[in-house]
Amino acid sequence: MAADVGSMFQYWKKFDLRRLQRELNSVASELAGRQEESEHSHKHLVELSREFKRNVPEEVREMVAPVLKSFQAQVSLTSLPPADLG
Repeated sequence: MAADVGSMFQYWKKFDLRRLQRELNSVASELAGRQEESEHSHKHLVELSREFKRNVPEEVREMVAPVLKSFQAQVSLTSLPPADLG
């Protein structure tokens, strides 16, 4: 029993919680930056899509509508937070 407590103490002594916290903070900051970048890109694509619809003749819009809808659906899926995917 004393050996178990001793080995557990050694494990926690070697376990560098501060280092882990720094790593997790770094990863969280990186993820937040990527999320912000993704949201900005998504808004830009939405605006480009609106411009396209305003500036292209109806005949062309009808021809590319299926491709645009598929693209928009894919972009929307990739923009969902992980909790909303499952």
